[in-house]
Amino acid sequence: HRESPALPVARGLLSRGADVYFHDPLVTEFDVDGALLPRGTALQPELRAADLVILMQDHRSYDLVQLASSGCLLLDTRGKTAGAGVTLL
Repeated sequence: HRESPALPVARGLLSRGADVYFHDPLVTEFDVDGALLPRGTALQPELRAADLVILMQDHRSYDLVQLASSGCLLLDTRGKTAGAGVTLL
């Protein structure tokens, strides 16, 4: 994740006091300046519990329609989803 924009985004959220979790089917650990972020493993319950989900990668294993209709706010940095709770960047 060193080249990923996820690292500066996570840093910014953490510096503002946010609880940050990650879910990635290809990454098992996410280190932010020496601290490991908690990894989500059950996507649907975590979507329901989240205030905001940020889509940084559009992995094929994600059902984008399901993400967009999960009920939480979704910030889509890839421009791959649509819906009432979706903001595209």
